[in-house]
Amino acid sequence: MDEIILSWPNVSLTYMEHRNGMSCFAEFREIERSQYGYRLTVGQELHAIRYHGTNYDIFVSPVVVEIRQEGLVVAHLLQKEGAKPILCPWQKELPNGGVYKLRDLYIEPCEHLYEKNRLADVLAGNVREEELRPPGRREITGPPDHGIFWKHGGWRTTGDRISQENLHNFVKLGQKELDL
Repeated sequence: MDEIILSWPNVSLTYMEHRNGMSCFAEFREIERSQYGYRLTVGQELHAIRYHGTNYDIFVSPVVVEIRQEGLVVAHLLQKEGAKPILCPWQKELPNGGVYKLRDLYIEPCEHLYEKNRLADVLAGNVREEELRPPGRREITGPPDHGIFWKHGGWRTTGDRISQENLHNFVKLGQKELDL
């Protein structure tokens, strides 16, 4: 296969959620409810590939070499030079707290988004891109942060090339192209 549309639980797009003075990453409900999927093609570079519920087998900046019935064949950033691409099966038995069970493979096509918005608005480019700073706030100098992606430390960023390109591959399920 050269192309596949992935939906939950095999695709993830998260944003930084701020609630009660706490911050954590949260999944877009539209993806969890399988209203949106992701068009994955051979040759595409992703932010990461991992398995739900475990920190084993995480691949950073993988490139999809082949899409198979049993999983994805990828080359990744930490792979030794000359090594063959590896098969990441759709499900794999991996541990968490000493308990082994089948875990679903999922892709993270993009970095985490800075804040919660409707996914349709994010994909259409209709979201705020600058952090508004109150007048007279002296501890922060320089121009406001710009972008829709979250950067470590709580700042906005325009994201890397991979995230910017891959954001356009999310599609409303039941459609080939996103109507905006």
